[in-house]
Amino acid sequence: MWYFLSMLTFVIPHKDRHAHLDVCLGSLAAQRVRPARVALCDYSVDRGATEALLKKWGGKIELRVLYGEAPRYQLNPARNMGRRVVKTPLMGVLDADISLGPELVARIVETFRGESGEPRRLILGATRMDLDESGQARMNAWTRELVLGSLQVFRVEDFDAVGGYNPFMEGWGADDTDFVVRLEAAGCEKLILDDEYVHQWHPRRDDPVRERRNIEIARDSFFDAGSGRWLRRSAGRGFIARALRKARGKSR
Repeated sequence: MWYFLSMLTFVIPHKDRHAHLDVCLGSLAAQRVRPARVALCDYSVDRGATEALLKKWGGKIELRVLYGEAPRYQLNPARNMGRRVVKTPLMGVLDADISLGPELVARIVETFRGESGEPRRLILGATRMDLDESGQARMNAWTRELVLGSLQVFRVEDFDAVGGYNPFMEGWGADDTDFVVRLEAAGCEKLILDDEYVHQWHPRRDDPVRERRNIEIARDSFFDAGSGRWLRRSAGRGFIARALRKARGKSR
């Protein structure tokens, strides 16, 4: 039986990954239990291709497109943008190059339904299979412990409590690890689902310098729950120094 379940919204950020996204959306439409909504956070140059996918899959799953207007694509702000249209208690962030097995959404929902008190769940996906351009599956080099970002599902209240993804980070590299670590520190317990999907192979663009910079950004920034804003410690030093000088001047 096919039916919609209003517990889960997927957010998919992407930029001109339409061939991969087509396969990904097809796998979402083939779920035995479909998500309530799929939000595409789109920074594509070719918006016509995005609109074509919307027409192709919009009748089978509820699709919402949010177009990013920033001069360049930033992964974490794109993920956070998707939060605007999430009306369900569960939110999932999914890479555009993932193809899901037909039972994955049902398994995710049942896992959260089975929760009773603490700890709260954080579901992560892991796969050892790549699907190459010819459609053939092959083993990849990832280890189970390192795959943290291609699929993440969590309660919206937990996402909001930690401020979502760090908006100061640039590109991918330590971005998803930072998010997972903060959720774990807030009391969530991760559960890794193995081999429930495949990754669509593409050339990797590893950048160790960017990853190291993102780690430094993570150490230098924090979410201030009181103001609901992300702040940089280094950016505040000048302000604090000026405030101290001003206070000293008034005390004389």
